[in-house]
Order: sequence, then C-alpha cells, then structure tokens
Amino acid sequence: MKKGSTKRALVTSIVSTCASVTMLAGATFAWFTDTASTGVNKIQAGTLDVALVDANGNSVEGRDLNWKTADNREQSAILWEPGATYDLETVKVVNEGNLALKYKVLITGINGDAELNEAIEWEINGADIDEEYKLAKGEERDITISGTMKTSAGNEYQGKSIDGIGITVVATQDTVEKDSVDNNYDANAGFGDYIVAENNANAAALVNASEEKEVAISIAKNTSVSLETTGINTKKEVTFIGDDAETSKVVLKQNGYIGTSDSKLVFKNVTVECGTNDYKGIAHTESIVLEDCIIDGTFWGYAKNITFKNCTFNVSGDKYNIWTYTSNVNFENCKFNSDGKSVLIYNEGGSNPVVNLKGCEFTATKDVDKAAIEISGQFSTPTVTIENCKETGFSTKGLWFVKDNTKAPVVTVDGTQVN
Repeated sequence: MKKGSTKRALVTSIVSTCASVTMLAGATFAWFTDTASTGVNKIQAGTLDVALVDANGNSVEGRDLNWKTADNREQSAILWEPGATYDLETVKVVNEGNLALKYKVLITGINGDAELNEAIEWEINGADIDEEYKLAKGEERDITISGTMKTSAGNEYQGKSIDGIGITVVATQDTVEKDSVDNNYDANAGFGDYIVAENNANAAALVNASEEKEVAISIAKNTSVSLETTGINTKKEVTFIGDDAETSKVVLKQNGYIGTSDSKLVFKNVTVECGTNDYKGIAHTESIVLEDCIIDGTFWGYAKNITFKNCTFNVSGDKYNIWTYTSNVNFENCKFNSDGKSVLIYNEGGSNPVVNLKGCEFTATKDVDKAAIEISGQFSTPTVTIENCKETGFSTKGLWFVKDNTKAPVVTVDGTQVN
C-alpha cells in the first residue's frame, strides 16, 4: 500500500514539474537593467581661405597692380628692355581661414604675345616664384613680385606686348593641425592641376581629363571659355578664376546641360553667360559656388547645393534672373537687375528646398505684378529665410510673395515667420 502511494506521489510530482516548466517558458521576468549615455561634441569643418590685400587691408582681387619705377613714370610709359627689372606694388597674402595653409604664387592670365613671358624672370621677395610658402591661421605676409627681362632677350622680342597678366595664389592644407594620431593626414595635399585658358580647346581638354583631380582654370581679361559643346563630364572639382569679372567669361551650354552628378564647380571673378533658353545650363552636379561673379541671362539652378556670394545678376525681357530648382541654395550680398522678374523658388521634383537670402538687393526697371522673390508651393514645401534684403521697383507685390500656397511654404523675414 505504501509502495503504491509513493509511486503515485512521484508521478504527480513529475507532472507538476513539467507543467511548471511549460508555464515558465512563456512567462516574462523583470530583470534588473541600467543604461548610460553621453553626448558627442559638435562636428565643425575648418575653412581654408587665402586672400590678397593691399597695405590698408583692402582686397586687390579683380584689380590691376601697378609697376614701380625709380623715376615714378606713368604706367603707360614703362617699357621693358633686356636687363631691366620692375617691381609690382607690394601686397599681402592673408590666411583668413581657421586652418594653416601652404601656398604658391602663379603668373596667370597671359594674353597677347605670350612668348614675351619667356623672356621674363619672375621672383617673389628675391626668391624663385616657384617656391612654396606657409601661413598659420590669421598670419599674413608681404610679397613683392618683380620681373626682369633676361639679358639674353634678342630682337625677336622687340615691340611685343602682354595684356592681362594675372597674379594668382593657390593654397592647400598644411601639416600643422593634428587629428587623433598626428598631423600627417594632409601631408600629400596638393594644389591640383592649374592651367591658363589660352583657348577653348585648351580648357576643354583639361576639364574632361580622365584623372579625378581638382582643376583650376585661369581666364584672362577679354578671354572667353565656352562650355557649349564640351560640358563638365568628369568626377572632380573644377574652378574657373577670372582676371577681370567683366571681361573674363564662361559661356554655358545654350541648348542642353553640362555636368555630372559627382562634379563640383566653382566660379570666381568671371562673367557667367547663361543665355535665355528655358531649362538649360548646369545640371546634375553635386555643388556650384559662384563668388564675385556677374551672371547674365537666366540661371537654372539644378545642382544639389548652390552658393552665390557677392554676385550681380542681369536679365532683360520676360525672364527671371534665376529659377532655384534645387535642394539648397544660399544668396549672400547679391544684386539682382531685371525687368520685373527676379527670383523664382520652384521645385517640381517633390523635394523640399531650403533657400536663404541675406543682404540682397533687387531692382526692377518695370512693375509686372511680380514680387522680387516669388515662392511656389505647388509641388513642394520650400523653407525660405530672407534677411536684410530690399527691393526697388516691385511696387505691386514688393519683396516676397507666395504664388502657390498648396504645400504651405515656410517663409521667415528678418527673424519673423510670415507664412
């Protein structure tokens, strides 16, 4: 009898244990837990910014430097002959960025009898012009550039002349700032390829070279580089630098587009001729920067990111100065001249562009019932910030106007949201 009872008790215990395990398999336990977290400090990219200024700190970019003579002759009376040496007025190279840099000074923009330059020996402060120099953050250096006509220059140089000589400073990173290891990460920073645009074929060949290097093209006074047929079919950064903003010109493609999705374009101190054809120009590029430029015609802004700084826009007739047509665009201290249609912020691709306008002036020769800044919310929701801008001649609608509020653009003027 006891043996049977013991057996039944053992079976009951096993069944109970199995049932308990089964229930525990689906149960949730409240374990002790804890977490710890920390913030990450701001990531801030440095700036590499070199400038040329005179003794008073005023920029000399875009103007002509004068030759100095012992007898104070007029510039037009200075004639070169074998053995003669002339100095240019002294200027300063200034590191206006927050990164240390190294730089070279180049003689660019030679226009006219280019072979005459072969008879000139150039120096900077008495040293070979090909020397490489360094500037720490905030540092500046006086430089005096001199030219000496070689005593070996023969009769073949008589009567020849050069117009449009330019002085260009090219800068890159220097091995000063250290990352978490050392300062050698920028030891191989180069100045990129640099060329003087002697003609269109010369410039086009460099622009479309297969190497994915940075390229700088110097455009002399009264010289034009046409991108009508060549385009920018390369994955690299290409910079166009003019000796004179009014006469150093880049002519954009008038019947199609230029650019690839990976290219980055920079225009400095040039006139960019856009034409007036609709939906043409620079497309499919990563970024475009225009500084100290004159922009004639209608600019179609298709790049992902575009910056205009100290630019003057000119257009006539029933055309806008610019259709922004892009993800992000910034205008700083720009002037817009038109017959009443200036900026159209527009995007039909569905993305929501961010457009900032700071310190800009808009002048209309007539009132055509448009605002200086027309904002379309038909297909996207633009975010538009307008700061310290003014208009003249847009008397009906004034500085800004939302022409289609379907997607409710966000508009802020001088710190106050107005739409």
